Amino acid sequence: NARKRYGLNENSRFYLVSVADGTKNLLTPDFDLSTWNTVGSDCRYGGGKGTQFDAGFLYFVTTENESSYLNRIDESGKIERLSVQKGSIDSFSVQDGEILIIALRGLTLQELYSLKDEDEKQLTAFNSWVNKERRLSTPEALSFETAPGVTIHGWVLKPVGFVEGQRYPAILDIHGGPKTASGTVFFHEMQYWANEGYFVLFCNPRGSDGRGNAFADIR
Repeated sequence: NARKRYGLNENSRFYLVSVADGTKNLLTPDFDLSTWNTVGSDCRYGGGKGTQFDAGFLYFVTTENESSYLNRIDESGKIERLSVQKGSIDSFSVQDGEILIIALRGLTLQELYSLKDEDEKQLTAFNSWVNKERRLSTPEALSFETAPGVTIHGWVLKPVGFVEGQRYPAILDIHGGPKTASGTVFFHEMQYWANEGYFVLFCNPRGSDGRGNAFADIR
């Protein structure tokens, strides 16, 4: 990598390479999303594959704003989004067109889902006890403009047991990188702080993933 354009962590593009002579054909000149999941969480049990080929399609995950989605591309360069639910797809497996995903949805910890025609069916409830036995704070969206036409998306967790008019300390949680993204999925650290009586504020500032190379470039 000569570190031209946007450097080491720039968004990938898809090429079709001839096995016969090695010639490359760029399939997605206007594609500007990362081809992996960068939605932050501290409640994952290891990683999964980032791409898989099945029945003439290459399956892959993209991060878009605060969520990640499953997609597929054919040899003509046509990209089809397969999932529509917000959250985080942490792993997936495809066989003969049948799709299984491990995902974080809402404030639910990882579960196994089947995916067909954009519809998800939850197959397991391994971690349902957390939502039944623990007090959780739901992220509330907020946004603000930092420059003309540039809106930053963020969220706030209210302290568990929040009482209107009462004063509370606050924690500003700034995600690392390079090029990751905060989302609305379960994040134990933040839920712990909310349970300890703190407001928790977090956002996706410039340098974050999910909004293209130019937004992520802070050089």
